[in-house]
Amino acid sequence: MKKLDTIVPIIPLIRSLAKAKFCNILGHLISKPVWADSSDFDIIDRYLRICRNLSHYYNGSSKKSLYRIKYIIRLSCIKTLARKHKRTLRAFFKRLDSE
Repeated sequence: MKKLDTIVPIIPLIRSLAKAKFCNILGHLISKPVWADSSDFDIIDRYLRICRNLSHYYNGSSKKSLYRIKYIIRLSCIKTLARKHKRTLRAFFKRLDSE
């Protein structure tokens, strides 16, 4: 029996993420300044829900194809948290490593 593997439309998904201001049209990360006023928990929870919903929706596809999209969402989350705490990404990563 052959396994059916669906294809994740990466380019349209990146365009959708760009419309929602998670990245630009090329897939380069940007933070969500609107969410920077929320608590850390709320910011992380919103991003996790987005990742979870995408994973559920594309459950039948290969995990490799969603890697780029999850990468954009996760780093956008970190960039939003860094913006909230008025730190650079590098300083924010160092702070996370030290804790």
